[in-house]
Amino acid sequence: AAGITTVAAARAAGRGGLVAALGSGAAAASALWDAAHGRDDRPVVPGLARRRTIGAECNWGVRPADGADAERLVGQLAASLAARLADGRALAGSVTLKLKVRRPGAGEPHKHLGHGICDNLARSGVVAGAPTRDAARLAAVGVRLLRAAAPGGGGGGSSVPAAWARELRGVG
Repeated sequence: AAGITTVAAARAAGRGGLVAALGSGAAAASALWDAAHGRDDRPVVPGLARRRTIGAECNWGVRPADGADAERLVGQLAASLAARLADGRALAGSVTLKLKVRRPGAGEPHKHLGHGICDNLARSGVVAGAPTRDAARLAAVGVRLLRAAAPGGGGGGSSVPAAWARELRGVG
């Protein structure tokens, strides 16, 4: 904004110049001013990655036999995700479940066991309590989101309809 493209330019502009350049973003100008002068009062948490996205997904060969099979797949992906979180020394505070559901009327995919033409759905939820890398807690959130995504599952029903589960072609 207003020719300010480097930290040095932000320092040179002064606090008033930053406020003028950023308009009504006085809070942003103040934060930028502090950062340009090496002031940062955020706590340091050694060893934990912050604001990092780590995922696990499968979109080839997904053909659940029924709702329980779909929920088992979510549990397996949660275990894989937990291992990746541990490797990255990270914790998950939220989970996003991405689903590929065969589009009604879509024929067989060109690639054997591929996902073919699908509708993509995504549901997000917060991990209850503190952030975690525990596979069971991640699976519980994932299954709740899967049930909520299923037809009639807006209330987070108790199971995934088998007919809908058989249309799943990708889970992540």
